[in-house]
Amino acid sequence: MRSVLFGAAGLFIIALVCTRGLFLSIEHRSALERAEAASRDVTVILEEHARRTFETGDLIAEDALGFVAGRGGVGGLRGDYETHRFLDKLAGKTTVSSVIWIIDASGVPIAMSNRFPTVPFDLTDHSWWKAHALEGVDRHVGPALFGRLMPEIFYTYSRRITGPDGTFQGVVLISLRPTFFQTIALTTDYGRDAIFAMVRPDGQIVARTNLRDDQIGVTVRDTPIFTRFLGQATGTYRAATALDNQDRIVSFRRVPEWSVIVVSSIPARAALAAWWQGVVWSLLILALVVLGVGWFVRTGLRVSGAEEKARAALATALDDKEAARAALASALRDKDILFQEVHHRVKNNIQVTSALLAMQERRFEDHDVRAAFRETGDRLMAIALVHETLYRTDRASNVDFCDYMAGLLRGLAESHGAERRGIMIRTDLGRVTLGLDQAIPAALALTEVLTNAFKHAFPEDAGGVIHVISRRDGDGVEIEVRDTGSGMPANTNQPGGSLGLTLLENLVAQANGRFTFRNDGGTVFNMSLRENG
Repeated sequence: MRSVLFGAAGLFIIALVCTRGLFLSIEHRSALERAEAASRDVTVILEEHARRTFETGDLIAEDALGFVAGRGGVGGLRGDYETHRFLDKLAGKTTVSSVIWIIDASGVPIAMSNRFPTVPFDLTDHSWWKAHALEGVDRHVGPALFGRLMPEIFYTYSRRITGPDGTFQGVVLISLRPTFFQTIALTTDYGRDAIFAMVRPDGQIVARTNLRDDQIGVTVRDTPIFTRFLGQATGTYRAATALDNQDRIVSFRRVPEWSVIVVSSIPARAALAAWWQGVVWSLLILALVVLGVGWFVRTGLRVSGAEEKARAALATALDDKEAARAALASALRDKDILFQEVHHRVKNNIQVTSALLAMQERRFEDHDVRAAFRETGDRLMAIALVHETLYRTDRASNVDFCDYMAGLLRGLAESHGAERRGIMIRTDLGRVTLGLDQAIPAALALTEVLTNAFKHAFPEDAGGVIHVISRRDGDGVEIEVRDTGSGMPANTNQPGGSLGLTLLENLVAQANGRFTFRNDGGTVFNMSLRENG
């Protein structure tokens, strides 16, 4: 008795742990896939922002170039208040925070949108100046800079000022604040740890969420964007990032017309935060189940101990028939009370487990996963109903299978929406009693057949009839389930078929019986059980 209880409890816990572990693995993969999709979606937004920002900047620069040309070139603009007012008005037209500069051919600013008069200082050390003055580049997107007049981080878009004779006369420069990258980070589901950036094809950072001044000039040239995915326009991968060395899910999109790459990265730990909560809840539920199983085993050991005491009392009372008979009767009454208590508690524990499964079922959207949970709940209901039938009677180990089948039909009909679907239940139940060792496998076999009938016999909303018959047959029991559905395939009775048929074969064999299927205006299932010797 002890080894059976401990073995059954151990197998149950192992099965529960393995099942939950499988679903946690599926949820882990789903959480990472959701984070990858979110990262890709943000790069589309960043790409649109980059295009809009640089297109607007180009229009503003074009207006400034026209103004310079209309005033006869850069030379006549130094110290001119009207030039300052014009640039200030242009800056007010942008949707991003920016400052507009005009720099002469010597690299000294002569006009600014936010300051008058302009402070002269040398800007020839910047990459944008070298690109326009030395390389003849017309348009340029510059890397992140820390301002000299404005102590903050910004990035630049600039246009070359070319004289009528083609000579270099200066630069129209737009300084752009990267506030958008901070704002969008606050709108995501992954918190402040999400990083969004824009980089140049040479790996220099143009703008980035939470960029510090000590990180300016750091290159990300060694990341997979510039190695493994060099020839791809878009991509997603998982790796540790260059600036913070965190494990991140990274997506990127190249914007070739403006020579930039937008990047979105989400920390793997943020993507898996909800999954870790699920792990904690699973451990708590497992702990509760283990406690319940432990109580069941302890109660079973108490019952076993009570039986042993009753036998010992009977052996010592052989000299006094009346005393022995009284002691035996008392022990049997105690045993019946204990068995009823066990069946009652077992039924309650199984219902708690079934409720926990139902709670877990609602966490999933996948139809197959939810169906698996629902089928497991139906099987647990069938076992719980056996124990409920036992503790409501005065028989400790014999099940009134007639009452049991009536309750099982009500439960399954409600679970599968029989009334809503137009499925009628008919019964012709003779008085049948089974021992507990036959009742549970027979109940599970009957549950499998009825569940299959409710699920597959009738097309949606077609309706039909399920007829259940039980009767005594000599020294055995015969149970028949008929439906008016579409019938079963011709090879249903062949051994080694589907997983469901294999399960049914094992259950009926455990109940010391045999079964057949046939088609007769629908599917007819017949199960014959012989009394255990």
